[in-house]
Amino acid sequence: LIIDTFYDGHVTIGGSGKFFEGISFNNDGTKMYLTDEASVTNSSSKLVHNQYTLSTPYDISTATPDNKRLEAHSSGARKEFGVLEFNNDGTKAFNIDRQHLSNYNQNHIVEFSLTSPYNIDTATEVKETNFTNAADFAFNQDGTKFFYLAAGWHSNAASPNDSRLFQYDLGTPYDLDTATNSVSSDWGSGDVLILPEANGGTPSFE
Repeated sequence: LIIDTFYDGHVTIGGSGKFFEGISFNNDGTKMYLTDEASVTNSSSKLVHNQYTLSTPYDISTATPDNKRLEAHSSGARKEFGVLEFNNDGTKAFNIDRQHLSNYNQNHIVEFSLTSPYNIDTATEVKETNFTNAADFAFNQDGTKFFYLAAGWHSNAASPNDSRLFQYDLGTPYDLDTATNSVSSDWGSGDVLILPEANGGTPSFE
């Protein structure tokens, strides 16, 4: 089963086409969110989150567009990450806002408040939180733990910087300002860890 990147009817600015960045679902599989990278200029782009309804949960062949979207900033910087992660009742959403094409250390995790659960056109940005070199993140099922992957890089072959996975306790569920008790693990240079969904799962390597 395939959903075309133009399925939602969105016409990209500049005519250079769109590219999927990620996919997520609401808590019962009746809503799907596809994250596209839309061109702004020849050297910059922005994320666009598109919302779909699935008449059969988790069956993309039953998807119809809701014509609802959430657009990231378009300040001229290139934004490449942004699959939406929700809290457990759909009143909060999070994504990574990439501030610079090559510098992960300028990434921020953006929090949105949704007045109507899982309805992204009711989302309002609340705050941005910086986690150094953030490349991916996840919450546990009740939002009391937060995990993020810090990207590794190679300045030269002799001194690689390993990817590292961090874990935090959240004093208030899904509130990144209350993160404490950081622990971390090295996953080895060259490894990319794909974090599990918030409702469970096993990390996998690519």
